[in-house]
Amino acid sequence: MEFVRRLESDEKENYKYLNQYDFVKGCDFIGRFENLQKDFDTICDKIGISRQKLLHENKTQHANYVELYNDEARKIVAEKLNWFFLDSDKEIENELNLSTKDIFDKYGEKFFRNKEYEIFKFYSIKKNILISSGGGSFCQKITYGIIKEYFFSIWLDVNEDILFQRLKKNKNKRPLLNSLNDNGLRRKIKEIMFERKDCYIKANKRIELNEQSIKESSNKTYLEITNYQNQ
Repeated sequence: MEFVRRLESDEKENYKYLNQYDFVKGCDFIGRFENLQKDFDTICDKIGISRQKLLHENKTQHANYVELYNDEARKIVAEKLNWFFLDSDKEIENELNLSTKDIFDKYGEKFFRNKEYEIFKFYSIKKNILISSGGGSFCQKITYGIIKEYFFSIWLDVNEDILFQRLKKNKNKRPLLNSLNDNGLRRKIKEIMFERKDCYIKANKRIELNEQSIKESSNKTYLEITNYQNQ
């Protein structure tokens, strides 16, 4: 109660009662712990000192997000909710008996995006369904219209370094990325994120996923969905 009373009475002379914003007002750069080395390098460059390699002690032993919020995690969420789960990319691949890359090569991106729209339109009249979809579908105006009207959308947000590691492993399955080298892939990630950010922020909920276990990632998503259901 003492803590609550102090917050209510604006007695914030003690630093532990301040919020994060009080510490960063006036800053021209804020680094993220997830990008610690990269952002520390940026700070070194800004103040004109040589870059230093930071020590990373007590490093977590569990897998990176790349392996964490995968099909297993999505299915766990669906099972906890007792909902039907589907992956829109795999639905399209199964329908045409082709990989996503081959679909892009044979029919083009517009055809693939139309297929994504058809999936969301078909399932829009159904209840208790969890759909995993690529980020590109959310940025298609007609598909976003269906999602906005009939679905609760969640943006699973990760930083660029994690995206790079994830996409590097699977870029052969990504038609827009499979011909890029590492530098080209990093540039393309920045470009796509810049282009799509205004789309992604329209999601009903943003969840920032860092280095968590599959169970932790699943529980985090499950709680957000159940919170929405209980509103």
